[in-house]
Amino acid sequence: MDLQLGGIDKIQKPTYSQKYRDCKSQIESLRRTILKKQDEAAYEQGKANLLGGNALEMTPTSKEKLLDPNDRITAQNNKLLEVKRIGYEAEERAANIQRELNRGTEILIRSNSRAKETEHALGTSNALANTIMRRMFANKITLYAVVGFVILVLIIIISVSYTHLRAHETGRNLVCRLLLEKK
Repeated sequence: MDLQLGGIDKIQKPTYSQKYRDCKSQIESLRRTILKKQDEAAYEQGKANLLGGNALEMTPTSKEKLLDPNDRITAQNNKLLEVKRIGYEAEERAANIQRELNRGTEILIRSNSRAKETEHALGTSNALANTIMRRMFANKITLYAVVGFVILVLIIIISVSYTHLRAHETGRNLVCRLLLEKK
């Protein structure tokens, strides 16, 4: 008769184990006592058969002596059954706690995985945003250069055209221009 104490709290397990060993040793002691009493009764019966007396008749004290160890064995057996029941309950509770811990662990693993995916996506987004900002800056510089170049070309064209026009001005055009500029 061996008791399995799996799933019991490590702190309480030695206590239950010790109670179990104590109860087991008490039962063994009571069994030895019963065997001894049975041997004595067999001896007395054999003696009575040899001597012709009735050794099977027991006095009330001898009956009590035989019944008392039996009652103690029954009480110890009941205690062992109670300890076994408590052990099974503790094991069931431990199994429930283990299942809850496993569920919590799975949730944490999934959350950690999602956080890593989000962190990777944020890193990629940050790199894309930096690339876009660099391109926007380069495009602005290019735009300013093109606008500056166009303005410079327009200024050059206007000044060259004005100068060219003045270079080819006739006397009549000069009079008209000077009259128009006076107004």
